[in-house]
Amino acid sequence: MQADFKVVIDACVLANIAVCDVFLRLAEKPRLYLPRWPTEILDETRRVQSEKLNWPERLVASWRDEVVHSFPDAAVDDYEHLIERVTNHEKDRHVLAAVIHSRSQRPPDQPSRTGRASKRIGWRRAADGQSASAFDKL
Repeated sequence: MQADFKVVIDACVLANIAVCDVFLRLAEKPRLYLPRWPTEILDETRRVQSEKLNWPERLVASWRDEVVHSFPDAAVDDYEHLIERVTNHEKDRHVLAAVIHSRSQRPPDQPSRTGRASKRIGWRRAADGQSASAFDKL
C-alpha cells in the first residue's frame, strides 16, 4: 500500500518530537502520505527547537539534516507569490500558500494555548471547499 496525497506539515507538528516522529514514520515506505514543507517552516521549527525547547545547536542541525535527507521531495518552492493573496491569519499565510502551490491537503494541527489553531478554521473551510483550479486564480 502506498498513498500519494500531499500534506504540508507545519512547524507546530515538526517541533513536537513525539508528534513529528509519528507523522514522519507514516510518511516512510510504505507511506500513507507525502510530506511537504517550505524552508520557512523548517526555519520556524529550528527557532522553536533552539529558542523555546532549548535543544543544543548540534541536535537542531542534525535533526534538520536528517529530515531533509530522508524526505528530499518534501521541499515546496516558489509559493511566496501567493502569501500576499491569502487572507488567513498573517502568521499562517506561508502555510496556506504552500498548501495551494503544492496542491496539498490541509496541514495537520496541534491545539494551541493561544487558540490560533481554532482561528484557522476559516481558511480551512475555504481551502476544503475549493478545487485546486479555484486556487489557481490566486
